[in-house]
Amino acid sequence: MAKQSILFYLISLHICCVAFAQKIITIGDNDRVPIGSSSYFYIDSTNSLSFDTVKTLYTSHLFTESKSQIPNFGNTKSAVWMAFTVAHTMHVPYLLEINNTQLQNVILYYPDTNGEYKVKEGLAGKDFQINKWLFELPALGGPITCFIRFQSNRVVTLPAYITTYRTLVNRNHRFDFVYGIYFGLMLIMVMYNCFLYFIFRESSYIWYIFHITFQILINLLLKGFVFEFFPEYAYRINVYLPGIAMCSYFFMILFTKSFLDTPKRLPELHKGLYILSILIFCGILVNLLPIYLWDSYIGIVISLITSVYLLLIAGVALAKNMNGSVFYCLGWGVFLLSLLLLNLSLLGWIPGSIYTENATLWGGAIECMFISLALSDKINQLQKEKENSQAEKLHYITQQNTLLEEKVIERTQRLVSANTTMEAQYHVLHQQKEELRAVNETLVEQKQLIETQTHTLIELNRELENTVQERTFELKNTIESLIQQNQDLHQFSYILSHNLRSPIARIKGLTTIFNKEDMNDPFNLELLGYLEQCADNLDLIIHDLSHIITIRKNLNTIKEEINLYDLFDTVTKGLTTEIEQANAKIIADFSGKEVVYSVKSYLHSILYNLISNAIKYRSPNRIPSIHVKTLTDNTYTCLIVKDNGLGIDLNIVTEQQIFGFYKRVHSHVDGKGLGLYLVKTQVETLQGKVEVESMPDQGSTFKVYF
Repeated sequence: MAKQSILFYLISLHICCVAFAQKIITIGDNDRVPIGSSSYFYIDSTNSLSFDTVKTLYTSHLFTESKSQIPNFGNTKSAVWMAFTVAHTMHVPYLLEINNTQLQNVILYYPDTNGEYKVKEGLAGKDFQINKWLFELPALGGPITCFIRFQSNRVVTLPAYITTYRTLVNRNHRFDFVYGIYFGLMLIMVMYNCFLYFIFRESSYIWYIFHITFQILINLLLKGFVFEFFPEYAYRINVYLPGIAMCSYFFMILFTKSFLDTPKRLPELHKGLYILSILIFCGILVNLLPIYLWDSYIGIVISLITSVYLLLIAGVALAKNMNGSVFYCLGWGVFLLSLLLLNLSLLGWIPGSIYTENATLWGGAIECMFISLALSDKINQLQKEKENSQAEKLHYITQQNTLLEEKVIERTQRLVSANTTMEAQYHVLHQQKEELRAVNETLVEQKQLIETQTHTLIELNRELENTVQERTFELKNTIESLIQQNQDLHQFSYILSHNLRSPIARIKGLTTIFNKEDMNDPFNLELLGYLEQCADNLDLIIHDLSHIITIRKNLNTIKEEINLYDLFDTVTKGLTTEIEQANAKIIADFSGKEVVYSVKSYLHSILYNLISNAIKYRSPNRIPSIHVKTLTDNTYTCLIVKDNGLGIDLNIVTEQQIFGFYKRVHSHVDGKGLGLYLVKTQVETLQGKVEVESMPDQGSTFKVYF
């Protein structure tokens, strides 16, 4: 073991001698020595150098000597290597303390008793749960050279110290006491302002509460308490530290706007607050984006601009002697000074120290106390203004009461005089009132009589109107019936004069040439055959006329609910032979309305005649295709039958020719010209209407509304 110690000492001494006059750090029992000015550094811009390479660079005098106790390497993504030599002259362990939890990837390389370097890396190598990086160095009895490798996405500073357990514990006790006072004071201020907000309901208190809350979060991050209790989340939260700081400044802008009432009292300077708000939001956006090299500098610049501008507003408010402006100016001035020291040290313009490291603590605490005094002063000023206003109002009310008393006395005298006059007038009015009451009773009786007569007249008038309406409706129906009957008479007159004349004339002609002298004449038998044929034609015409008369007479036929699919099946079964012979395709779609309320026999006849006509007048050039469907609107149900048959030229053929009695459009097809006439007659009987759309050689569409 002694040989190993001697060997290690010789190796360490060799490294120290080979290195360029290496400074050796020595420490006493209660000391805490910074390693910054006694160390050497090398910036690895490639982030890929191995420890053996770095050791070679160190022994080759390529490391740079550090001049500052707290080295500042600026905002860089490069890995930084620090080398330092410490002489272990005591029998207690030494500790390496690094007070910057913004660093990540911290790796410590230290030699063991055999001179081989061991590694403590990242959170796994952190020996203690504390609010800083803390590593225990080996006690080898001689000087040892250690290496630290670290990186950061923020401004890279290394406040590193060699200390002992006793010094660390004593110092941490003192600082924990200070931190406890700070965070306790800030929490008291938060609760105090919450209390004031719930009393006065003024927005300036809530904005200041948010500002204090973000300041607490910032110091929890900077002082490593998040790092201590939540080490696995600390780095993720530290990334957004500039954005959190800018949120604090934003709420301070809102507080300033509300507290100093800048829109009314400082309108010109108030416009600048909008510009600052936009800059802060841009800075927060940059912090949210992965632009880590710039968000820290942008945050520092925006924070300095915001602090200076708010101090300018405070100075102007102080010059105008606004309420609370004295304490506001003092508080924000101290905070600006602390912020300036912190940012200048981060930029490397001034050396770091305990004052710059804790600038946010003492600056925030003093600012918080002064701002709270400013809020209290504002409350006192408002209370005084309220008391003065109440005193003025009370004086005004007293004056008004005196005037009112005088006016009341004067008015009372006038009222007494007027009351005497009114009593005399009252007696006169009482007599007139009695007379008016008697007249009024008479008028009431007459009014009741008039109301009774009026009610009787209204009832008689209502009965008369109902009678007139009934008689008018009956007269209208009678007139419509007479008009229809007159039209029917004209129609039947036309039918009798044209359709019956031909068979009667033939019968008369045949009887003229009949051989009455010789009844057995063979020619008479031939004439009898012709007479029988004429009689059959005449009977058929009379049968058709009788059927039409039946339709006209049965206006009150019982209506019922009809399923159109069932009715369609009945009609197509009756036309099975015609459908098969024509190879017709019939498609029915009654989704528009499946069930209708009508006369079933009429609807059967209408559908039968339309489908049979579509088959009968089909085109010889294509297979018949017939589509049957229903549509509904607010008034009618529409039955549509569409075919692809011969079609009708509606420019030549009139509606009378289509729907007339014994009228036919296509004479080359067998038929009597009665089907469409029956359709029209039955539809009109159902108080409906029928329409036709057609094109020659394209087909026809019949629309039945009922």
